[in-house]
Amino acid sequence: MWEVFLNVTGGCNLNCRYCYETDRTTEKQHPLSVCNYTINDVLTLLEKLSEYKDSIYVYFYGGEPTLKPKLLEEWSSKIKEKYPSVNQVLHTNGLLLDTLSKSFFDNIEVILLSVNMESKVAYGSRDFYVATVRKNIEWVRNITEIPVILRLTYTSDSHFLETCFLFEDLSDAVYWQITSIQDNDIEQTILNYYTDISLLMNKWFSQLQKPTNPQYIPFDYAFLVTSNTSEFKENTAPCGFGRSILFVDLDGTIYACPEIMQDVQEKIGHIRTGFDLKPTNDMFIEILEKCGNCIAKTYCRTRCPNMHLKSSIATQEHICKVTRNILEEFLRYKEKLDDSVKKRYLSRIRAPQIRRFMGIVECVP
Repeated sequence: MWEVFLNVTGGCNLNCRYCYETDRTTEKQHPLSVCNYTINDVLTLLEKLSEYKDSIYVYFYGGEPTLKPKLLEEWSSKIKEKYPSVNQVLHTNGLLLDTLSKSFFDNIEVILLSVNMESKVAYGSRDFYVATVRKNIEWVRNITEIPVILRLTYTSDSHFLETCFLFEDLSDAVYWQITSIQDNDIEQTILNYYTDISLLMNKWFSQLQKPTNPQYIPFDYAFLVTSNTSEFKENTAPCGFGRSILFVDLDGTIYACPEIMQDVQEKIGHIRTGFDLKPTNDMFIEILEKCGNCIAKTYCRTRCPNMHLKSSIATQEHICKVTRNILEEFLRYKEKLDDSVKKRYLSRIRAPQIRRFMGIVECVP
């Protein structure tokens, strides 16, 4: 599966602390703030990728892509017209969903909703922010059956559990990742992360027998991979880094990861001239070798490659340790389940829709 992230604007109506686009959020402050490639460039790239005879997902990305509604509607229509089998995904904070036309949503397969619930909300009061996003999700629900996946970034200030509980009823699935931007007190952040995930895991397992419990994708994935590791290959990064993922920056430069778009030496090509994934694939192989025989290797598949490339050894060790602890705790909960419950839940999460959700947020076959 190819995943092409199109950075269509550097502008945003939020100012999330963890965002790697912080330095170029307004069009007047940074030369890489306006999209300088065209839909024809995109179509040419898709033509090249179609030669691989594999599925293709195009993500409208930013900044906040809904700040460019005319561009979204034009580009999505032309992609749909020329490549109807290409899956289109909108990655958005949800604040402007109700400004888009219904015809745009006719072209979209999934909405990835990135919700900012840090203490300092840059969009009015917290109550107004939550009400606006919820209202817009409900508005989308009234005009289309497009799945909405909540995608969260865990920081020391993210109110993670509160966000899950505020939006899980309107989401088809929930996914999260810990920030790769280093906090001043990363040890405390990781400890808080472990505490919050443990609490959420306890709640999740207690509801597992119910037919309508929320789909928490990291838990679903862990349930699958610990039930039959042969279903999953550990030699592919969760995000597809180095294998199947392309981030097209505002000037058309292609990177293997959005969080290394600031580093010129990490570019792997250009939308008009092609790309070469071998250097980043080689990077990932080196990272994988570092993981050795770690018990969590198949489950986490090295976590974020950028963590290994940019974080200190101490930070890496802290994150790897908490990953192993979470996995061990997950296995203890799972061992207590009746076999009938395990079998029933495995059948549920092997369904095409749930596997599709996993594939959209992680590189899952």
